[in-house]
Amino acid sequence: MRLVLCLVFALMALVARAQLPPVQWSVYKSGETSRLKQARTAAFQTEGQFIEFWRELTGENASFRDVDWSKEFLVAVCLGERASAGFRVQVDSVERERGGQIKVTYAESTPQGMNAQVITSPFEVVRVQRGGGAVVFEKITRRGQGSGGGFTGPNCSWRTYMADTIGGGQKSVERVINDSRSWGAYWLAFLKQNPPRDLPDFDNETMIAIHVGRFDTAGYDVLIDSVESNGIELVVRYVVKAPSRDQVKRRTNLEPYVIIRVPKHTGTVRFQSRTWTSDGR
Repeated sequence: MRLVLCLVFALMALVARAQLPPVQWSVYKSGETSRLKQARTAAFQTEGQFIEFWRELTGENASFRDVDWSKEFLVAVCLGERASAGFRVQVDSVERERGGQIKVTYAESTPQGMNAQVITSPFEVVRVQRGGGAVVFEKITRRGQGSGGGFTGPNCSWRTYMADTIGGGQKSVERVINDSRSWGAYWLAFLKQNPPRDLPDFDNETMIAIHVGRFDTAGYDVLIDSVESNGIELVVRYVVKAPSRDQVKRRTNLEPYVIIRVPKHTGTVRFQSRTWTSDGR
């Protein structure tokens, strides 16, 4: 009887959660550099509040009349200073919880391997539908596996070798590389330079490269979702991040790509991609 009651209460909780109205949201602004040295999360209910924050974040004086402050407010997540390129932050979800509070879940993507040694300070600002309730934040971290262990997918460990939003070329490419000759040809063809002198350990690992082509506005990126293996086939799932339709888009040229290491695999590799449109879908 006790087990039945527990199952009933658990089912009721799930049903109640499912009945909560969805929160509409979309990305408003994002970038990899800002003036903030410390991490910060904040919600802004008025234009005046956000003007003051934006001045501190960027040094710019600006107005934000494209925000309908009667129907929406802004939420910012900022990582603070990082010592290299490759760090990114993105809002994963905005959900209303029991009691009325709004939970913002955001992810920090941390690099592994070769990255430019420059100071960055990534941030993202999203529009959120008004509806009352306090705003709470939850941070998660996505990272490649370091040399001593790290993130492990459901069946296959992997680690990032290199990732950037520039320099990936105009073509969309999914490439599996298992030897030094193919490695050198790949660098010359797609990264337009000679490969690093330190070769991957091709006796024990396979390199996988994903390029998603050229975009003419900010807001695009490519992120690894998971790497799974059944012993015969390797499945690499990745996400192409794109700006929402109403996001303010700075004109620039982006060519996102990512290169990862996986344990040696000479069988079939299958790629699955999805687009994350920065608007909650």
